[in-house]
Amino acid sequence: MKRHILSATTLALFCGLAMGSDTSETSGTVLPNELSSGTLSYLETNGLLDSGENIRVYYDYTISMDDSQSAWVSDQRVAYHAAPNTTYMLLSDIASIDSSEEGLMGTMIDIRSKSGELMHIEIAAMNGGETFLSELEYAWSSAQ
Repeated sequence: MKRHILSATTLALFCGLAMGSDTSETSGTVLPNELSSGTLSYLETNGLLDSGENIRVYYDYTISMDDSQSAWVSDQRVAYHAAPNTTYMLLSDIASIDSSEEGLMGTMIDIRSKSGELMHIEIAAMNGGETFLSELEYAWSSAQ
């Protein structure tokens, strides 16, 4: 019996460490009113937003919620960040957006620029892929 209690305790501890100890971070796709001060600070510190640029939707890929791999849509562009590299595409340069739901994999989004470049964004299942896609499509249509 002690072995089962120890195993359950170990599992609970592991899950707590994996999730991180900062409960102020919101996981999954978030809208501007849900962005943490830590995320905003990371974006500012790393020069990832232009002056006056406003985020419309944000997704952090990492389990630790450290913003080192993320995607976002602003009022000017869509971005994919995998530290230290960041790829941007201006909303006005987007030619098409294709998406699919891949079951347990989540929402797959392919964004093609007018010059033919392709940007791929994956939003894990149950992490707000529909919201991210909807905000991307709305921002794109607003930029036309």
